[in-house]
Amino acid sequence: MAEPYVIKMPQLSDTMTEGVLVSWEKQPGDRVERGDVVATIETDKAIMDVEVFRAGYLAEPLAAVDSVIPVGGAMGYLLEEAGTAAVAPERSGPALPAAVQEAPAASIAGRESATEAPAGTPIKMPQLTDTMTEGVLVSWEKQPGEWIARGDVVATIETDKAIMDVEIFREGFLSGPLVTLDSVVPVGEPIAWLVESAEQVRRDSAPRPGGKPVVQASASPATQSVGAASPAPLMVGAPAARPQQGAASPYARSLAPTLGVDLNGVAGSGPA
Repeated sequence: MAEPYVIKMPQLSDTMTEGVLVSWEKQPGDRVERGDVVATIETDKAIMDVEVFRAGYLAEPLAAVDSVIPVGGAMGYLLEEAGTAAVAPERSGPALPAAVQEAPAASIAGRESATEAPAGTPIKMPQLTDTMTEGVLVSWEKQPGEWIARGDVVATIETDKAIMDVEIFREGFLSGPLVTLDSVVPVGEPIAWLVESAEQVRRDSAPRPGGKPVVQASASPATQSVGAASPAPLMVGAPAARPQQGAASPYARSLAPTLGVDLNGVAGSGPA
């Protein structure tokens, strides 16, 4: 019998190193034709289809939904003839890699202990440009407890280039902990969660990422102004508000409090 064809996690962008299996569009035993979509995956940028360019029958073992799979890792198999499994337990063969595993909610969040990990699926800060490493949460378009359908916009974020929507390609109820407005969130970190039932909804807020006071160096007597008030400790991850006119990048907004700059009084240097 011919060796099974391995359906591998594709590399769909230059920055992609792994993907999250969102759904299987075919079931074990289904006939798959060239060009059929067998699954959807979440990359570092978007939800995308996995097309197969070989005919056969989809066979187990299949990676579980929500598994994190490295690029090139096995997701499933195709057989020339209908069957239930491509790799029997007693035979050796191309089995699913050990790296294919459920993404632990606590490790994704990085801010809560395993016993306090939120239930559900994390809504992560997407990487919407090749140079984007973090984003600023501008607004929530949905509130905790609201039903989210595929394609809904739940939030808007400010990247290093523009204000962009965060679309969701799953269904569920929006749940906390929600990241607060104006928080700077690294790419891949959760900004909220989706849960299956209304009873699981949480309405709390997440702590700001890296919310630690910055230690201020005391000024020397020669440079310290007489009678000047000492600046209050600043919080990392608490950028200045967006200026009333014009625009400022997330980096500029994060520097403004440290430097004591009022962005409303700064004129842009670019073209009008």
